[in-house]
Amino acid sequence: MAKIKDFNLLMDPWPESWKYTGRDIPAGEALVVQMRPFVEYLQQSGLTRKTVKRHLDNLWSIGGEIIRSMNVEPEKRKRRPREVLLEAIEMGEAPLCRDASEAEQRSIDATARKLKKFMEGKPAPAAAKRKRLVYQFKVTLEAIQPPVWRRIQVPGDYTFWDLHVAVQDAMGWKDYHLHEFFLPSPKGGGRLSIGIPHDDGFGGKPPLAGWRAKLAAYLSPERNRAVYVYDFGDDWVHELELEAVLPREKRGAYPRCLAGERACPPEDCGGPPGYKELVEAMADPGQERYQELIEWLGGPFDPERFDAAEIVFDDPGQRRRVAFAGE
Repeated sequence: MAKIKDFNLLMDPWPESWKYTGRDIPAGEALVVQMRPFVEYLQQSGLTRKTVKRHLDNLWSIGGEIIRSMNVEPEKRKRRPREVLLEAIEMGEAPLCRDASEAEQRSIDATARKLKKFMEGKPAPAAAKRKRLVYQFKVTLEAIQPPVWRRIQVPGDYTFWDLHVAVQDAMGWKDYHLHEFFLPSPKGGGRLSIGIPHDDGFGGKPPLAGWRAKLAAYLSPERNRAVYVYDFGDDWVHELELEAVLPREKRGAYPRCLAGERACPPEDCGGPPGYKELVEAMADPGQERYQELIEWLGGPFDPERFDAAEIVFDDPGQRRRVAFAGE
């Protein structure tokens, strides 16, 4: 068995290895202070050196993702390191580590669960506070005039998968196709993608899994814009603007749609160009394609129709279970 001091020495370089800016060094040192008792506990638990080293490597990955998140949400720097660490592992899972394989991520999650069990006993104030907040978004479908848009509110502890389901339901899509969110990279000079991990066929990096990525980790009043793309064939691009972060109403039901205008385009109609042709054809019963489109749509289509009261939001957890039932 290695001595405790050996593991402490291994942890000493961590703050420098996590650094994006000079401000990250003090934050990293404070995280290491919070992690050291857990590492000592692991050694005293009778685990093999190899197992303790694996947990140590996983802690390094968790710490790196926390420091990265601080560059997305600078307000985290003002909070106690213990609170930030507990928030990161509050669901018994680690933050999604971008360079980790699925097997590695499962191992990191196992370390997070063990760390959570070791640390729990005091609530994480920041996590509890987030559950009392709602995020208000304006969702606007690009390349369509007059614009099709919705204003929705979702719980502050939502993931990007949860937001995907809320956008689908509010807009009126049927969730038949892949989707992806795009956000500016906190490192600058690029963008992050969040959605359903898949091989794009060009050797590109798969998107982060939406059900593992919390809205609060990537969006804030200072970083309030994202793009949501649905159906890579028709290429429906939605602009998402985080308009406000608000206190949750005591008896409020979320998610909910506050307002919007115009009907969602029909699925598989050919994207914005095809939708434009469809609207023009439906406005003129004398057009050659009018009857053909009526049959394809299953009835008349009114592009101006929208009623927020008719929107029903699905359970995102249930949607995910159904979507991946065969995998």
